[in-house]
Amino acid sequence: ESDEESVCSLVLLSCINLSVERIVPRRIKIFRMSCDEGLSNYEIAKRLDISKRTVENHFTASLAILRKVLYLFFLLHT
Repeated sequence: ESDEESVCSLVLLSCINLSVERIVPRRIKIFRMSCDEGLSNYEIAKRLDISKRTVENHFTASLAILRKVLYLFFLLHT
């Protein structure tokens, strides 16, 4: 990996982290439980005592934000 690729990777990771910090805390929790802990929507719903559909909605909203960030990043850096 070149120095330029390393810098781009760090900038992208920073953008993603900043975006995640701006997501509603409940959505962050659900996103991290899914991505970091590998829990299923059903398992998350049970742990948080909410419906599976609510978990799906929060996760989808989080992904939508991250997709926009990624789109803008690649639009500006290509």
